[in-house]
Amino acid sequence: MLEWASVDQAPPTSAMARSTKRRCTSATGHIIAAVLTAVIAGCLYLFLHRTRLGKAVRAVANNREAAELVGIPTTRVLSLAFGLGVALAGVSGMLIATLFPFTVLSGDGYQLKSFVVTVLGGLGNPTGALLGGIALGLVEGIVTPFVPVSWTLVIEFMLFVAVLIVFPGGVFASGGLARRRTRGIQRGAF
Repeated sequence: MLEWASVDQAPPTSAMARSTKRRCTSATGHIIAAVLTAVIAGCLYLFLHRTRLGKAVRAVANNREAAELVGIPTTRVLSLAFGLGVALAGVSGMLIATLFPFTVLSGDGYQLKSFVVTVLGGLGNPTGALLGGIALGLVEGIVTPFVPVSWTLVIEFMLFVAVLIVFPGGVFASGGLARRRTRGIQRGAF
């Protein structure tokens, strides 16, 4: 289904259609972005859970000293994890750029969303981050019809603070890492 970018412009004739094909938008762009996102998330999950290198990344994230004791080169693994994070940020920026217009200053909203998703999912939990992103999208979709669009960032920030207060380890956090971090926060040790 095609929608023309300008409402007051009539659809072009066949001669004009060839020269102005870039002016129409399609819902297939959103579908392609969603499919690519699902494929990338699936590949990341498989990498982290099915490969030796992915298991090394998880081990270093869980306990760096123990990973060093069993012979994992933590410096290399941390470098790989950083590079993987930068690559994923670049791909996500590319996908966002194909869907929404942006400027140099338009990253603040995405930065807040990434912090909220990280807190919802729990640190060190990629599956929780995916679920946190879906939950944040659902919250945005539910809230937007009832409040002005400019208030969605305020509501996201309030959700961020509320989750930090109620669930310091993250709503979707699981395992010993989240419990250890939560106990450290409750005891006052950082």
